[in-house]
Amino acid sequence: MEAVILVFIIIGSLLMVTNIMRYIYFVRTTHDVLSAGSKRDRAWKYVALVLLIFFLIGYLSIAIFSEPDMMMAMILFGGSVFVAIVLTLMFNLLETAKERSIDIAEVLVGVINKILVAFMFYIGMGYVSGYFYPKTFFPQLVQHIGQIIPSGLAFTYMGNVVSRGPASKYMLGMLAYSVAFLAIAIAVRKQRTK
Repeated sequence: MEAVILVFIIIGSLLMVTNIMRYIYFVRTTHDVLSAGSKRDRAWKYVALVLLIFFLIGYLSIAIFSEPDMMMAMILFGGSVFVAIVLTLMFNLLETAKERSIDIAEVLVGVINKILVAFMFYIGMGYVSGYFYPKTFFPQLVQHIGQIIPSGLAFTYMGNVVSRGPASKYMLGMLAYSVAFLAIAIAVRKQRTK
């Protein structure tokens, strides 16, 4: 079983390294399209790259410094495959869009980069909230952060609902996050429509 875990970790890591190199190639070869947007839109390409590297380092550090299990190996492998699929779709969509219109290409690059970044944030929040690994695997500071972010509140809320524990304060916390995110979304929308 350990050999299978090691094979999945090695293949997943190599695939993630390939994904990172493909993404760097993508950014370099589409510089004309990527540099056409606003500074904020151009920054997404670097955020996505940093997150891809961060997750590769995270997976490798768990594989090297702890005892990896089949779940971790499958998450790494599945995540690497998912990123490869998203990158392939992004390359194909951009090439098609470049043939038709440069404006469409700019929109697609921004949207796809934001989706990739959002996916990485969701996976990261899931890890520190205890969805994939027990929270005790992480340092005390990360455990505390995992409890107060939205996914951590939802995780604790569902645990208390299932165990019939006190869940109302966690529901209020999720409601507060919902109201805050709605207010932020409305403010951003108003700013963009000006």
